[in-house]
Amino acid sequence: MKLFSTQIIVPVDSNSVLQGALEVKHVLEETIGKYNLGSQISVVETGALGIYDQGVVLAVFPDDVYYGGVKPTDVEEIVTEHLLKGRVVSRLTIDRSLSSKRLVEKESGKSQQKIVLRNAGLIDPQSIDEYIARDGYGALAKALAMQPGEVIQVL
Repeated sequence: MKLFSTQIIVPVDSNSVLQGALEVKHVLEETIGKYNLGSQISVVETGALGIYDQGVVLAVFPDDVYYGGVKPTDVEEIVTEHLLKGRVVSRLTIDRSLSSKRLVEKESGKSQQKIVLRNAGLIDPQSIDEYIARDGYGALAKALAMQPGEVIQVL
């Protein structure tokens, strides 16, 4: 498995695709290639991040910077300013609490912390190694050590 110093997460759920995520991803990959950054930066598709009112969202790790409302015309600035010069493009950043607390707002105004999908947008969904590294299958291991009645009681 090749390790990259920077990962850019691009949600490609149906909502994001309708807002232009695939076009942004394509321009992002081309621009990364244009600046010969392909050996340092990976672009990873993922499912929804739970941020639905910000247009196309890009998450940059390990910087933990989330950009919202990203258009293909914004990509060059993100690559040259953030990825090359280390300067966050503040006009595109979105509330950091959305990324750090992993909250999803419900219509009632109450928030919920993601449990089952807590890794969405943080790991490559096609990499079992990344899932295991973030304690994937931990609950299964715990359940296998229990008696069937104990599992049912926990559930």
